[in-house]
Amino acid sequence: MKKLSVFSIILLVIYSCEKDNPKTENDYSNYISSDAISYGINFYPLENYESYNSVDTPDLKLHFYSTKFYMSGIHYLVCSKFIVNNELIIRFDSIQSNDFGFLEPTTAEAYIDLPESINRLTLINGHTIDKYEILISKEKVEIDSIVKNYTNVLYDKIFRYPENTFNFTCWTDTIEKNICTEYLNILFNEFSLVEYEFSGEGRVPYPYYTSTSPDHYAAVFKYENVSDFDRAGELLEAYTLEHIPPNQGQSISLIGWNNKQFHSYTFY
Repeated sequence: MKKLSVFSIILLVIYSCEKDNPKTENDYSNYISSDAISYGINFYPLENYESYNSVDTPDLKLHFYSTKFYMSGIHYLVCSKFIVNNELIIRFDSIQSNDFGFLEPTTAEAYIDLPESINRLTLINGHTIDKYEILISKEKVEIDSIVKNYTNVLYDKIFRYPENTFNFTCWTDTIEKNICTEYLNILFNEFSLVEYEFSGEGRVPYPYYTSTSPDHYAAVFKYENVSDFDRAGELLEAYTLEHIPPNQGQSISLIGWNNKQFHSYTFY
């Protein structure tokens, strides 16, 4: 239920920005508003999915959130979105909230679609304008600042999900570490797999990839055929039922680039 609530909130803030296409020159005078957000805004590019459990091609977005934390309710950024040629213009209009109650502090958020054709990003808050350059390729998204006043990009380089790859994650204890290598050997004997390496600087999209926990192992693998990943899930189920006892702090997860997932703890 907790995961469902979190992704319901994400769906709510995704639609908090309205799209328009005014016929104006890029002097930004027609975008200026007397309304303004009083606090700074952090943001970064990412790829995510329409819903938590959907199997689909990931969508490229910008995630914005306020530097201010709110102690009650769900808050989201209300903004207006404009596209002029290859420039994405976002105006932050206000912060709104609903009556959902959360005990932990939360920020005001918005998720905004980032079209592949965009190479300039302009962020308007009242009369203040921040500007960025964006380079989007099939493998990566890079953002460079031109003018910064109230915004901050947290991850200026991110890798995108490579097609036909999956994140292998294995949690085990200090006594029984061989389940990771045993299951991987089964996969390598069954079909062709190569470990995928992200080249250069950038944030890796897969979860757990950079964990340094001593009881955790993670890697990304690339497969040849779509059916290979389904077969990996079948082999994980068989291996789990024979070698991984429930409730012992050991598990294996496979998370695909298209959000198809297999987890050993779901097979009992």
